[in-house]
Amino acid sequence: TGTVVTFINQSDSPMWVASGVHPTHLLYPEFDAKASVSKGGSYSFTFIKTGTHPYHNHLLLGKYGKIIVE
Repeated sequence: TGTVVTFINQSDSPMWVASGVHPTHLLYPEFDAKASVSKGGSYSFTFIKTGTHPYHNHLLLGKYGKIIVE
């Protein structure tokens, strides 16, 4: 807990990092960029809740992952 994770957009498409579940982002509502990030931009979030936190690119639904906080 307390670790900052930075998501860097290295694609040509905008990204919007948000917690699951799409489209509500209610599993960890604070973990939501609330805006798109263009190529070369980044979004950082400090995780304080332990557990497994799924996330997705709100703009490209096939892009997802999870963060594990211990």
